[in-house]
Amino acid sequence: QRLIWLMNGTTYGSSVSLSGFVRGLTGVSFEQRPSAASWQTVAPVVPAADGSLRLTATPTIATDYRLATPTDAAGAVHIKVMPLVQITAVTADQVQGTELPLLPDAPVQVQLQNPDLTWTLTAEGTVGADGTFAVPATLPTGSIYRVVVTPGRGYAPATTTPLTVVR
Repeated sequence: QRLIWLMNGTTYGSSVSLSGFVRGLTGVSFEQRPSAASWQTVAPVVPAADGSLRLTATPTIATDYRLATPTDAAGAVHIKVMPLVQITAVTADQVQGTELPLLPDAPVQVQLQNPDLTWTLTAEGTVGADGTFAVPATLPTGSIYRVVVTPGRGYAPATTTPLTVVR
Protein backbone atom coordinates (compact mmCIF):
# COMPACT_ATOMS: atom_id res chain seq x y z
CA GLN A 1 0.00 0.00 0.00
CA ARG A 2 1.22 3.51 -0.76
CA LEU A 3 -0.08 7.04 -1.12
CA ILE A 4 1.22 9.60 -3.62
CA TRP A 5 0.86 13.37 -3.81
CA LEU A 6 2.80 15.37 -6.36
CA MET A 7 2.60 18.94 -5.03
CA ASN A 8 4.55 20.86 -2.39
CA GLY A 9 1.66 22.47 -0.52
CA THR A 10 -1.86 23.79 -0.69
CA THR A 11 -3.60 27.01 0.24
CA TYR A 12 -5.88 27.16 3.29
CA GLY A 13 -9.42 26.18 2.27
CA SER A 14 -8.30 24.17 -0.77
CA SER A 15 -8.61 20.43 -1.28
CA VAL A 16 -5.87 18.06 -2.36
CA SER A 17 -6.22 14.87 -4.36
CA LEU A 18 -4.18 11.88 -3.20
CA SER A 19 -3.74 8.73 -5.22
CA GLY A 20 -2.52 5.36 -4.11
CA PHE A 21 -2.52 1.60 -4.54
CA VAL A 22 -3.71 -1.21 -2.27
CA ARG A 23 -3.24 -4.83 -3.32
CA GLY A 24 -3.79 -8.02 -1.37
CA LEU A 25 -5.02 -6.30 1.80
CA THR A 26 -8.38 -5.81 3.45
CA GLY A 27 -9.43 -3.51 6.26
CA VAL A 28 -7.40 -0.57 4.91
CA SER A 29 -8.22 2.92 6.18
CA PHE A 30 -7.20 6.44 5.24
CA GLU A 31 -5.61 8.22 8.23
CA GLN A 32 -4.54 11.77 9.00
CA ARG A 33 -2.32 13.39 11.59
CA PRO A 34 -2.73 17.18 11.77
CA SER A 35 0.25 19.15 13.06
CA ALA A 36 1.16 18.05 16.62
CA ALA A 37 -1.77 15.62 16.91
CA SER A 38 -2.25 11.84 16.91
CA TRP A 39 -3.21 9.64 13.96
CA GLN A 40 -6.97 9.67 13.26
CA THR A 41 -8.99 7.44 10.94
CA VAL A 42 -10.66 9.47 8.20
CA ALA A 43 -12.48 6.67 6.39
CA PRO A 44 -12.15 3.08 5.22
CA VAL A 45 -10.89 2.78 1.64
CA VAL A 46 -12.09 0.50 -1.12
CA PRO A 47 -9.67 0.40 -4.05
CA ALA A 48 -10.68 -0.14 -7.67
CA ALA A 49 -10.27 -3.61 -9.20
CA ASP A 50 -6.67 -2.75 -10.25
CA GLY A 51 -5.84 -1.64 -6.68
CA SER A 52 -5.82 2.09 -7.45
CA LEU A 53 -7.60 4.67 -5.36
CA ARG A 54 -8.05 8.43 -5.29
CA LEU A 55 -8.79 10.30 -2.08
CA THR A 56 -9.62 13.94 -1.39
CA ALA A 57 -8.62 15.85 1.73
CA THR A 58 -8.97 19.45 2.87
CA PRO A 59 -6.25 20.06 5.45
CA THR A 60 -6.58 23.19 7.58
CA ILE A 61 -3.02 22.98 8.94
CA ALA A 62 0.07 20.97 7.95
CA THR A 63 -1.12 17.34 7.94
CA ASP A 64 0.34 13.89 7.33
CA TYR A 65 -1.77 11.29 5.50
CA ARG A 66 -1.29 7.54 5.18
CA LEU A 67 -2.99 4.23 4.45
CA ALA A 68 -3.13 1.78 7.34
CA THR A 69 -4.49 -1.57 8.49
CA PRO A 70 -5.03 -2.54 12.12
CA THR A 71 -1.51 -4.07 12.17
CA ASP A 72 0.57 -1.95 9.78
CA ALA A 73 0.81 1.41 8.04
CA ALA A 74 2.37 2.80 4.89
CA GLY A 75 4.73 5.77 4.87
CA ALA A 76 3.05 9.13 5.31
CA VAL A 77 2.66 11.96 2.82
CA HIS A 78 3.15 15.43 4.35
CA ILE A 79 0.91 18.23 3.05
CA LYS A 80 1.98 21.78 3.84
CA VAL A 81 -0.79 24.37 4.23
CA MET A 82 -0.18 28.02 3.42
CA PRO A 83 -2.48 30.80 4.59
CA LEU A 84 -4.72 32.42 2.00
CA VAL A 85 -3.27 35.92 1.56
CA GLN A 86 -5.03 38.58 -0.50
CA ILE A 87 -4.15 42.21 -1.20
CA THR A 88 -7.26 44.38 -0.83
CA ALA A 89 -5.86 47.90 -1.39
CA VAL A 90 -2.64 49.63 -2.38
CA THR A 91 -1.97 53.33 -1.97
CA ALA A 92 1.16 55.42 -2.51
CA ASP A 93 2.23 54.66 1.07
CA GLN A 94 0.45 51.49 2.24
CA VAL A 95 -0.44 47.89 1.30
CA GLN A 96 -3.57 46.39 2.87
CA GLY A 97 -4.87 42.86 2.79
CA THR A 98 -6.36 39.85 4.50
CA GLU A 99 -5.07 36.48 5.65
CA LEU A 100 -6.94 33.26 6.53
CA PRO A 101 -7.15 31.39 8.80
CA LEU A 102 -6.91 34.06 11.45
CA LEU A 103 -3.27 34.06 12.57
CA PRO A 104 -2.87 37.23 14.68
CA ASP A 105 0.64 38.65 14.90
CA ALA A 106 1.89 36.63 11.91
CA PRO A 107 4.75 38.53 10.23
CA VAL A 108 3.90 40.29 6.96
CA GLN A 109 6.53 41.49 4.48
CA VAL A 110 6.15 43.70 1.43
CA GLN A 111 8.87 42.87 -1.08
CA LEU A 112 9.97 44.61 -4.29
CA GLN A 113 11.35 42.70 -7.26
CA ASN A 114 14.88 43.63 -8.37
CA PRO A 115 16.00 43.75 -12.02
CA ASP A 116 17.75 40.38 -11.51
CA LEU A 117 14.34 38.91 -10.42
CA THR A 118 15.36 38.53 -6.76
CA TRP A 119 13.26 40.14 -4.02
CA THR A 120 14.12 42.86 -1.51
CA LEU A 121 12.29 43.49 1.75
CA THR A 122 10.83 46.99 1.65
CA ALA A 123 8.41 47.02 4.62
CA GLU A 124 7.20 44.83 7.50
CA GLY A 125 4.10 44.54 9.66
CA THR A 126 1.89 41.96 11.33
CA VAL A 127 -1.55 40.45 10.86
CA GLY A 128 -4.20 41.91 13.17
CA ALA A 129 -6.60 39.94 15.37
CA ASP A 130 -9.25 40.22 12.63
CA GLY A 131 -6.98 38.74 9.92
CA THR A 132 -6.23 42.06 8.22
CA PHE A 133 -2.95 43.87 7.72
CA ALA A 134 -1.96 47.41 6.74
CA VAL A 135 1.75 47.80 6.10
CA PRO A 136 3.22 51.25 5.47
CA ALA A 137 5.24 50.90 2.25
CA THR A 138 6.42 53.19 -0.53
CA LEU A 139 5.95 51.47 -3.86
CA PRO A 140 7.27 53.34 -6.90
CA THR A 141 5.07 53.40 -10.03
CA GLY A 142 6.01 50.53 -12.32
CA SER A 143 7.59 48.46 -9.57
CA ILE A 144 6.64 44.82 -9.03
CA TYR A 145 5.77 43.84 -5.49
CA ARG A 146 4.38 40.95 -3.49
CA VAL A 147 3.27 40.26 0.09
CA VAL A 148 4.74 37.37 2.07
CA VAL A 149 3.19 36.04 5.30
CA THR A 150 5.38 33.71 7.41
CA PRO A 151 3.17 32.53 10.26
CA GLY A 152 4.86 29.34 11.52
CA ARG A 153 2.54 27.52 13.96
CA GLY A 154 2.02 24.62 11.54
CA TYR A 155 1.67 26.80 8.43
CA ALA A 156 4.07 27.26 5.53
CA PRO A 157 4.95 30.76 4.25
CA ALA A 158 2.47 32.22 1.76
CA THR A 159 3.16 34.65 -1.07
CA THR A 160 0.75 36.68 -3.17
CA THR A 161 1.04 36.75 -6.93
CA PRO A 162 3.47 39.52 -7.94
CA LEU A 163 1.67 42.72 -8.95
CA THR A 164 2.78 45.87 -10.78
CA VAL A 165 2.18 49.31 -9.26
CA VAL A 166 0.04 51.38 -11.64
CA ARG A 167 -1.06 54.91 -10.79
